[in-house]
Amino acid sequence: MGILDDSNELLKNGFRKKRLNPYLNDPEQALNLIYQVLPSKKDKFRKFDIGQLNQMLEEQLPECVRLLPIGHSMTLNEKMSDLSQRLMEGEILANKTLIGVGGQFSAGKSKFLNSLIKVSDTMRLPENQKSTTSIPTYVVGSDHDEISIVTQYNKIVVDGQAMQALTHEFFEKFEISLRRFIKYIVIKSNSFPGKWKQSLVFLDTPGYNRGEETSEQTDKELSLKKLRNVNSLIWLIDSGTGAVTSDDIEFLQQLPENIPLLVVFTRADSKTTRELQQIIKEAEKTLNQNGIHPKVITAYDSVRGVEYAGQHHIVDYFKAIEKKTLNSTGFKALNELNLLFDKIDNEFKQVALGLDEDRVNLKNIISNSNNIMGLESVVDLYVDNVRQLDTLKYDQRRYDNLKKKILKKIELLS
Repeated sequence: MGILDDSNELLKNGFRKKRLNPYLNDPEQALNLIYQVLPSKKDKFRKFDIGQLNQMLEEQLPECVRLLPIGHSMTLNEKMSDLSQRLMEGEILANKTLIGVGGQFSAGKSKFLNSLIKVSDTMRLPENQKSTTSIPTYVVGSDHDEISIVTQYNKIVVDGQAMQALTHEFFEKFEISLRRFIKYIVIKSNSFPGKWKQSLVFLDTPGYNRGEETSEQTDKELSLKKLRNVNSLIWLIDSGTGAVTSDDIEFLQQLPENIPLLVVFTRADSKTTRELQQIIKEAEKTLNQNGIHPKVITAYDSVRGVEYAGQHHIVDYFKAIEKKTLNSTGFKALNELNLLFDKIDNEFKQVALGLDEDRVNLKNIISNSNNIMGLESVVDLYVDNVRQLDTLKYDQRRYDNLKKKILKKIELLS
């Protein structure tokens, strides 16, 4: 009897046995999934193009702006590295507001999203008791259902069972961490609420306090990196803990203060309304004392899909975000890059004008001076000014050419 036959066998009490995941229980299926995810020869050209783009953004561009104020910024290299990573995610994030969903392991993030978005059974995020979402997962509205694994150089469409298998359990069973090769997962859901389909994208992040010891990047570091770039944040806390923990506070304090924050206590069905009200009151006090000021704090029952005590804070939060989205260009790394280019263009003009003005002033001093012996230092300044201006013009020509190459490469990769 095969796995599928066995999984569908009726028990004496009338219930069916739980269907086993073929990718976790069939080595051949697991090997096929590994083969799809690992880099292949056909990815080498895209790998080369992405490598070129990263080099242009992270190495060549900072070199071209060395004489500009922006070139002296300590954060420029970090910003360019971040942009080069996010440019590849532009398709799913363009003109939408990205809502991050974070929290500790077992805070109920995946179950919360499954309940909120009403995704179909075959598209559901993993909810089991082991550490599940070890890979950042975007959930976006679409006119069709599709699950994609996005690696550094490729996109692979998979079924729901494959996504369910991409957990820490897969690592424990086959001793290979596919997360090393996967950047993120994209769930396109046709059941995504129509009122949010065009404006919102949700990002489910790893539960940060229980990761693979052998991974190069811990779940906490990965979650921090992703959540620092969201437009809004929903932070989930298990109401069973009864309070905001020190781990919650430490994590939230590392995020930008300008990100609108909604705190949600999950598993509201395990507490009475009075208990939840007390928990929320204490949570607000604790967070405020630590410099964290959420827009609102509420509780949610993911089983019934309702907010506690008939509240509607979550829907109101989304409505406010949706209005903001309609009045903005959305979360798009290409827009940020174009704004950066505009800033660099302006700085080249301003620095050139300043150097040219200094050159004219120095030339006038030399022409009008009768003290030839005292002109040596002024002449040195004039010569240095001319050299700087020549170098600036050379850098600007390199920059103009590089900018065209960068935009062309992005168009090729998109």
